Amino acid sequence: MSPAKSVVAALAAAMLTTTGLAGTAVPASSTEVRAFTATTADETQAARAVRQRGKLLMYPQLAHPGAKPMSPSRAKSSMAAKFKPAKRGRTVVLQRQRGKSWVNVAKARQDGRGIAEFNAPYARRGKVQTYRAYTVRYKGLPKTTTRAVSAAKWGNADLSDTFDGSALPANWAHRPTNPPYQGKRKCAVARDHPDNILVSGGALRLSVTRNPRGRLIGKDPLTGNPIYQKRCRTDYGNYDYRYTGHVSTQHSKAFKYGFAAARLKFHREAGQHGGLWLMPATSTVDNPGTEIDVIEFFGDRANNNTEMSSFVQRVWTGDKDNTCGLVSNTRRYGSDWWTKYHVFSVEWTRKGYTFRIDGKKTCRTSRLVSHTAEYLILSIQANDYELKYSKNLPQHMYVDWVRFWQL
Repeated sequence: MSPAKSVVAALAAAMLTTTGLAGTAVPASSTEVRAFTATTADETQAARAVRQRGKLLMYPQLAHPGAKPMSPSRAKSSMAAKFKPAKRGRTVVLQRQRGKSWVNVAKARQDGRGIAEFNAPYARRGKVQTYRAYTVRYKGLPKTTTRAVSAAKWGNADLSDTFDGSALPANWAHRPTNPPYQGKRKCAVARDHPDNILVSGGALRLSVTRNPRGRLIGKDPLTGNPIYQKRCRTDYGNYDYRYTGHVSTQHSKAFKYGFAAARLKFHREAGQHGGLWLMPATSTVDNPGTEIDVIEFFGDRANNNTEMSSFVQRVWTGDKDNTCGLVSNTRRYGSDWWTKYHVFSVEWTRKGYTFRIDGKKTCRTSRLVSHTAEYLILSIQANDYELKYSKNLPQHMYVDWVRFWQL
């Protein structure tokens, strides 16, 4: 007897008696039993008739939390299993191919869109892995399995830079503040100096440091000696001047559509913000492009550590999409997540942006899509409005690697 028929028979038998008000057993009529059996069988048949579809979407190697710099080849491939009809909470199992058989790797549950996200090794013992996913039987719906997909689709990045030596890779250079000491950064300027840009120990260190002399504002007319303004005056108060670290691929590499990713370890204290972002290589009135802030971390303000955000805003007009904004509940990455490296990424297509942290989506938006090539920027900056939170300097942001896979 099939499982479905067994369930029907058991339930029908259970209905042969019902309990009366006085607790005596009252036989159920044969009509009730036949009606129940027919109804249950119809529901099972209807569930089987529902057309189910599943697809495993393979992404690049976008996940690698850890305390130390590591080769980008060690990062895990990220993927999303998408099923229709969507059934929130339905279990999805990821499988890895092993010879002619399949081995279970991980489990997750569908969200409201029918998606379950996974991270799994790109390769094992030098062999690129192949994966598939299936949904378990659920409320009468049978098991459904996706087609197999190889992680090899995203094997070679169009840009893959590590910081293993003692100098910036050829694609990267200091990006000066232009114009300096204006706008929202009257108190800070980017500096090409080892205190602010340093490649050492397998990582790039970008730093905010105090400027002890202050801002050069002229020369003494009698002695010719330089004159410095020691304190910076802003609408938010008066503060010491600062130097910041700022590098980009502005004069070497730009890309249009694809996955941008960097493995970063942020500073903890507030008063500055580190990040990965993109800016248009060229910008016109007809095609201005968009500033794509893949990630910005503004430090721990004792606010459940939520001062981390992803934004897009139109160049020239300054139009800003607030669809994304703050990344909620950063403690899901660990109560001391800033002590470890994490991979922050954006998937940029003609239709929109999807932001991820270690391969898991944090936000998606279809607004202000850029249709022009953009270059990559890594920076730690200090805007005037955040200086009131500053306590200790220097503050450092570390970069393990940066990659871009062009679509």
